[in-house]
Amino acid sequence: MDALASRVLRALVEGYEARAQMKERGRALTEYEIARRAGLTSASYTQFSDTPEREQLRQVLDELEQRGSVAAPARAGRYLAYQPTPEGVRWLRRPVPSIAEVATEPPLAPATATLTDISRQLDEVIRLLRA
Repeated sequence: MDALASRVLRALVEGYEARAQMKERGRALTEYEIARRAGLTSASYTQFSDTPEREQLRQVLDELEQRGSVAAPARAGRYLAYQPTPEGVRWLRRPVPSIAEVATEPPLAPATATLTDISRQLDEVIRLLRA
């Protein structure tokens, strides 16, 4: 999962958890709410429907939905509303290794390195740098 997908998933999970006292259907966040929470747009609710940021966000949400990290249960006005799946929450809450653990991991053999492995390692480095 790349940094943008992690950011979008984090915004969705945190927004969803902030609405814990609401009914299940009302807890889902719209595309616009997710974009605002993730810092992807400063457009108004109405303007957002025609922005390139919306298209970018929809691509990320589609990828997350295919991975089983989010679900789109309903339409809320102009936008689809999403909620995290238990798998998405687990992925976001997984333990992040310390810098010492990452530094002592043996390097991947060139023949076994895949794009997925490289992407995962880069996500971990970014997360560690932000911490």
